Amino acid sequence: MKILLAPDSFKGSATSKEVVLAMKVGIKRIIPEAEIMSAPLSDGGEGMCLILTEKSDGVLKKAIVKGPLDYEIESYYGIIDDGMTAVMDVASVIGLPLVPVERRNPFITSTEGVGQLIKKILSENVKKIIIGLGGSSSVDGGTGMAHGLDVIFYAGDKKIERMCGEVLNNITKIDISSIYPRVKKIEFVGACDVNNPLLGKNGAAAVYGPQKGATPEQVVLLENGLANLSQKIKECLKKDIAKIEGSGAAGGLGAGLTAFLDAELCSGIELVMGKLGVEDMVRNADVIFSGEGKLDSQTSSGKAVDGVLKLASRHNKPVILIGGIIDPEIKRSGIKGVWKTDSLVSENIPEKEAMKNTKNLILKSAEKLIKQFIEYKN
Repeated sequence: MKILLAPDSFKGSATSKEVVLAMKVGIKRIIPEAEIMSAPLSDGGEGMCLILTEKSDGVLKKAIVKGPLDYEIESYYGIIDDGMTAVMDVASVIGLPLVPVERRNPFITSTEGVGQLIKKILSENVKKIIIGLGGSSSVDGGTGMAHGLDVIFYAGDKKIERMCGEVLNNITKIDISSIYPRVKKIEFVGACDVNNPLLGKNGAAAVYGPQKGATPEQVVLLENGLANLSQKIKECLKKDIAKIEGSGAAGGLGAGLTAFLDAELCSGIELVMGKLGVEDMVRNADVIFSGEGKLDSQTSSGKAVDGVLKLASRHNKPVILIGGIIDPEIKRSGIKGVWKTDSLVSENIPEKEAMKNTKNLILKSAEKLIKQFIEYKN
């Protein structure tokens, strides 16, 4: 039996590579002779840089930049494609796990370190930068990133010294004339983990603000601030970015990349699967195992599992999903194309315990599910 293992990471518990290893051990306990194909995935969030750099036999480099709360952190980027392309994750600069739980507040977190990392990468002789947009802690519309690349934002006649969600509604003018010059010579690609727009009920503030610590009142203020930013971009840069698919990714950083760097936004999971050759693996598999930390309504909005399901459907292959947590509605109605799902969190295993023992629980789940699949096939 040929089995493809193509999961995303279980955020805060296990990388996609660790998930693959746990699944493999569990499956081999039941089918020692199974032919295992491994494709640890990222949809543009945490891990994309490491996955693509390793797959391409690239070089990983470290860099010191500002984190989401302004103090310096150690981040990294990869150089691939014979030195012609750089790849980076915003999660390694402004990721939510970098902010202590008690300090999570998208009013004050900033994407400035993303701009600083881009500057450092521009010292390399690359022609293209791929930026993974998942897992951020901010909702500043990419203004911090732009500020880190020397774009100037004004409130009246006064320059705004630090860009973050709190000051978006204060912006009256944007001056892009002093932007770091080398950005104009580089192709930028934003790899989105979601396809949400910048504004509205499915936008950056409404959907993701609460996940990053925003109160209901702050969500309204952030929405207003992003709307003001969108209007000022239209007035000052002559670009309409509010409705671009993926512009709401990473707290509106997708919109910022488009507005300030002329970036192309694309599906992160499609980009990663293309680089890894996942479709050929799907075509040759008898069954596919995938999964992520939480299976919910967002799973079908450009996440890794969604990408796997689309390929599996194209080639009529059964899929088995393991989730840390599975939304009750998905448990009731199921997911089209999925043979079976299994949740690590259960009546007997609370979330805290599941997060501590994620890899072992994935191993046991894979062992149980492959046994059930064999029984079903026979």
